[in-house]
Amino acid sequence: MTLEVQFDCTGWSEIISTMMSNCTIENLLKDAGEIFNEDIASQFWEQGDPVWLPLSPRRMEERHRNGEGDPAILIESGALLRSWSEPGGDHIEIIGSDSITVGSTLFYAELQQDGGTNAEQSHVPPRPVRLREEAVSQVAERIIVHLTGE
Repeated sequence: MTLEVQFDCTGWSEIISTMMSNCTIENLLKDAGEIFNEDIASQFWEQGDPVWLPLSPRRMEERHRNGEGDPAILIESGALLRSWSEPGGDHIEIIGSDSITVGSTLFYAELQQDGGTNAEQSHVPPRPVRLREEAVSQVAERIIVHLTGE
């Protein structure tokens, strides 16, 4: 499961290169990736944006019975959170010439993102992570800082 942001840099590469002799599109995309990873992690801790649907009563009972208490949704082991937000392991981060793709290779990431039926034939509601406007604004601010040197 991946989210891709593509920047149309047609005609801008030369201008940007001239203005930022020590900064490249690749560096800006790396910065964008860091911002997106942090924002995605915060979505896990905030339990979604908009807030994810709660666990089913059956799943809550199962957690209680196993002594797991009532941990936050999708943070039980932390694997999915790490796979979306921390480089290495199951994390996807591909920097292209004008785009960055972030995501997770975990087999259940797509099910959690889009919802569907799990292996036990239970319905799983979508609990998506997304690129929020605030994160995109942070990337724009970072670009301005690189361009102006401020």
